[in-house]
Amino acid sequence: MSKQNNLPIDDYWNAMFGELNELDSERVLVLENMIRQNESVARNYNRRIKEKHFSIGELVLKVILPMEKKSRVLDKWSHTWEGPFQVTGLYSENAYRIKDIKSENIIDSINEKYLK
Repeated sequence: MSKQNNLPIDDYWNAMFGELNELDSERVLVLENMIRQNESVARNYNRRIKEKHFSIGELVLKVILPMEKKSRVLDKWSHTWEGPFQVTGLYSENAYRIKDIKSENIIDSINEKYLK
């Protein structure tokens, strides 16, 4: 047990700790690389995303829900948006209260991702 591969014990342990230190430094480099890649992905994603914010009184269109519901006659040519609606209230950053201009029906709460 005093020698491993013809090395004295002190040299063997120094070699083992040296490898562990190298492994730690490689792990740090990999972690830094992963962080840079995640930041790059986030920048590219945020570059393509356009935030939508509507003010009270603005006219908007609402997606026809459920999205899978389509006219059998028009099939894929059926409408996906309906409206116009008027924004009458704002609940939070992305929840709105809208009113149908024609029928005066009020939709109490709808997420901004369903409006354009």
